[in-house]
Amino acid sequence: MWKRIRNRRLGNNISIIYKNKKYGLSLELFRDSTWGKTDNMNVIVRDINEKSFESNLGKPILTKHFGSESQAKYFAKNYMRRN
Repeated sequence: MWKRIRNRRLGNNISIIYKNKKYGLSLELFRDSTWGKTDNMNVIVRDINEKSFESNLGKPILTKHFGSESQAKYFAKNYMRRN
């Protein structure tokens, strides 16, 4: 079961993180408008059991870039249903 553990919006910046303890995964929806683009969004899936120097959440398993927030949310919802 996926549980939302973070939901932060600061202007156009978005960071939403879901966690699944059963499978040891986290899924993050991320947009940083300081890069100049406000309509894009990234989805990052990580193994929370595997530590790395880059992130305290573990190494990325899957990273996807989408042109819109709705596309990223659609992908994330489908991923969470399957896993």
